[in-house]
Amino acid sequence: MITKTKIVILDESPLMRKVISDIFSKDVGIEIVGMFKNYYDMKEFLDKLKCIVDCIIINLIFDKKDLLNILLNLKEYGVNIIFVANIEPERINFAQQNLGVKNIKFIEYFGKLNLGDISQIKEEIRDEVYKIKNSRVKRALFDVQKAIVIASSTGGPKVLEYIFSKLETKIDIPVFVVQHMPDGCTKQFVERLGEVCNYDFCEGKDGEVARSNVVYVAPGGYHMQIDFGKKISLNQNESVNNVRPSADVLFCSAAKVYKEGLLGIVLTGMGRDAAHGIKCIKNSGGTTIAQNERSCVVFGMPKSAIETGKIDKVLSVDEIIFEILKHSGKL
Repeated sequence: MITKTKIVILDESPLMRKVISDIFSKDVGIEIVGMFKNYYDMKEFLDKLKCIVDCIIINLIFDKKDLLNILLNLKEYGVNIIFVANIEPERINFAQQNLGVKNIKFIEYFGKLNLGDISQIKEEIRDEVYKIKNSRVKRALFDVQKAIVIASSTGGPKVLEYIFSKLETKIDIPVFVVQHMPDGCTKQFVERLGEVCNYDFCEGKDGEVARSNVVYVAPGGYHMQIDFGKKISLNQNESVNNVRPSADVLFCSAAKVYKEGLLGIVLTGMGRDAAHGIKCIKNSGGTTIAQNERSCVVFGMPKSAIETGKIDKVLSVDEIIFEILKHSGKL
């Protein structure tokens, strides 16, 4: 079965969208999955998309501020970008050198496009796309991205503090935590973790795009979900497992986004929250861990997760730290 190279085209000109798509119309190994005339429609499409995208081809005119903001936003997706740019070389140099934007290729032209320009641009686009196709270093929007989700309740704050105080190496992936706490208490908890651990901690904010090396804690009274595009969303829907936030809500949503790149961890706590979420993670190809009984204050949540038959490993807290480093590629 052919693994197709998937492309999105962003160009306000219907003619240029057709010109670019026609370049690859006879190649069965390349698929145009979307064509758009404005950035915001394309971004909405990317946030909802459930397949891998290898490359975005952009031909739009932006002012300097909009260009930089758009490149920063697209950087979050980790996708190759071919930018057909009628912009000054100094802007291109600034973007490449100062934004840390990788996998971006600028194809420059000046003034109005004529037939000779279009022919030259077609050749350069073709060359760049085939470099992406032929190299195996493709950047998926979702499937190859990694993340960690953690559920904890009674006894959890001390365990979480211990884990992140011992993680002196940055793991370069986002972490999402549901710690059962009364409304209004998570803010103080997050501040405490930030004081004693070598990571950035914050309460999850609705609409925020998740960043590496940040630990997002679900705010008390809100379910926290991860949507496509690594966006955090909060809601006050009914309690699940008699709790809000619920780890089941977080785990199941994250499993859809990160799939085999997700590590789910169930720590000490009372009740059954996270048991269904563990099944979602495992069924999506992810890895699952439960804290062992000996190191738990309350073994309820890990025990329920283990009883699903979907837990890969039952470990002590120090062993869990080792697995976090291993999952993140730091060991």
